Amino acid sequence: MSCRRSLSILLLSITFYNCAVSTLVFTHEPTNQVVVVGRPFVWDCTAADTENDGAAVDIRWKLGNGYLDDNHPRIHRLANGSLYFSPVQSEDIANYTCVVSLRGRSDSAVESSPAFLRIAYIDPIERSPVPQNVSEGLTVYFTCLSGPSLPLATLHWEKDGTNFTGGQAYETQGFGGNKTSGTLQIDNTDGRHAGQYVCVAVNPMLPQQPERSQPATLVVEASPTPTNETA
Repeated sequence: MSCRRSLSILLLSITFYNCAVSTLVFTHEPTNQVVVVGRPFVWDCTAADTENDGAAVDIRWKLGNGYLDDNHPRIHRLANGSLYFSPVQSEDIANYTCVVSLRGRSDSAVESSPAFLRIAYIDPIERSPVPQNVSEGLTVYFTCLSGPSLPLATLHWEKDGTNFTGGQAYETQGFGGNKTSGTLQIDNTDGRHAGQYVCVAVNPMLPQQPERSQPATLVVEASPTPTNETA
């Protein structure tokens, strides 16, 4: 074999090596997450080599477009590659990318899809129920609209400071994007239903921070008692 042909084969082999497709696949790829400020959070990322079971895999993380500093005071890369926030702070809101590669093979690196870290929150009630005066036997409807919430809030109702279950409650999540609208229906009202009603919005990740509406007073007026007239 000539030296020129040998050199051509060597160059071709180097080209194929450099253009080799990575055999790594994600077994757990990070996805968008909603977290609570002040609490710890672990973001998992794992990968495996489809051609060599048990091959050593290196895992690094990108914050935005650059690699996350290994000396970050709060965000640490654990031994298994997971990202640990101790704890989460509002400035951690950003896109994160998991980068995996075979140990000693930088050409095998594979990046996950960017995953966004978002902070759970709930804003004050936007629309409170309004006071009503009704006659006995009629149906009453109270409505309210939560403020924006991530994740979406659920609603319940209180009467005179305690949970009220004496009516039918309906809610629609995602109203106007990230709000929840609710209606309380009370049929066949009587004097027992009179009182102050409050709509309560609760973010499922922030159950200790409910938002309450302004109270709406319900006045139930007794129907006039018919009288017998004598001639």
